[in-house]
Order: sequence, then C-alpha cells, then structure tokens
Amino acid sequence: FQEAAKGALEHKFYKEAAEANFFIGIYHLYGIDKKRSENALKQSLELFTKINHIKGQSRVYTALGILESNRGNVTEAQRLLYK
Repeated sequence: FQEAAKGALEHKFYKEAAEANFFIGIYHLYGIDKKRSENALKQSLELFTKINHIKGQSRVYTALGILESNRGNVTEAQRLLYK
C-alpha cells in the first residue's frame, strides 16, 4: 500500500511540476525570452513523458511548434505540430 501511495504522490508531483513549466514556457513564448520558453517547455515535456501524460505532451508539442514557427523554422514547426 505504501508503494502505491508513494507512486501516486510522485505522479502528482511530476504532473504539477510539468504544468508549472508549461505555463512558464507559454508566458515566455509570447514575451521576449524565447530561449527561456523553449527550456521550460522542454522540461515540461520531459516530465509529462515520464508520467505518460499524453494530453500534456500534446500541448507542449503544440507550443514548441508555435515557437519554431515564430522563429521561421517551418519544417520543424510542422514536425512538432503533427507529432
């Protein structure tokens, strides 16, 4: 039972950390610090992947695709948006 409770708490922690990084990334995506946005989004993606949170991963790929599109990297933007 303790292992299950520990796993549930760990999952919740990773999900909350991923969400926080996602919103930091979105904030900076529409601001001036694109590198900080990219770093926060990649950290978010890593955490969402770790807990197999598909919807979270999808949101991050979309945001990364927008970031690449804003940079003029159309091919990379399309790859991320259709992932």
